[in-house]
Amino acid sequence: MSDHDSSNDYIDPTPGNAGEGSLIFASLFMAAVVVYVVFAAISTAVLNFKAPVSAEDLHNASWLVVPPSLSFICAFFSFMCIMGGALQAFRGSALGLIFIMIGVIGMPTIFPSVSFRSAVLASEAKVGCYDYMSSACTKMLGLPNSSATDQPSKVERKTSAPIEVMAFLRAPFDVFKADQLNQMLNAQRLELKKQLDAYAE
Repeated sequence: MSDHDSSNDYIDPTPGNAGEGSLIFASLFMAAVVVYVVFAAISTAVLNFKAPVSAEDLHNASWLVVPPSLSFICAFFSFMCIMGGALQAFRGSALGLIFIMIGVIGMPTIFPSVSFRSAVLASEAKVGCYDYMSSACTKMLGLPNSSATDQPSKVERKTSAPIEVMAFLRAPFDVFKADQLNQMLNAQRLELKKQLDAYAE
């Protein structure tokens, strides 16, 4: 009888240890996701300061992917997620952190410049046109199209996620390429200026 009791005492702690291991892994994974989201948000803000994009740049931009749209609905949804998540987190619910992350990820949707910077680095967008002789380009720039061709100025690519999401996920890597991004933007602006000057002559 005593041997049976002692064997039970030896086996019982095992399931508890396995459960604790799973909980620790889940906690570490959640912490890593939270840290990445925070770093991505900080990187987005840093890029906004180190590689500014003007409204004129966005107006004269060409995209190889579906361009972002200014969505006030998404902005409202993101704001509600952040506020609701903060309230839940204040009450001690881990679900609040998830809502906060969803809200933070959704916020870049209302800033096309965030998506544009990332797309330029990924060669998915540029200031100016890919084909300055296309009718789409001359129409975008408000130029005479007498010599323009009907050939489209871009061939759209497909991405695994909307450009707004991809830009946010790539921000921690893009922030280290701010100098490269500025060089690319300046070169594209100069190319556009030369094309516009040529049309003006």
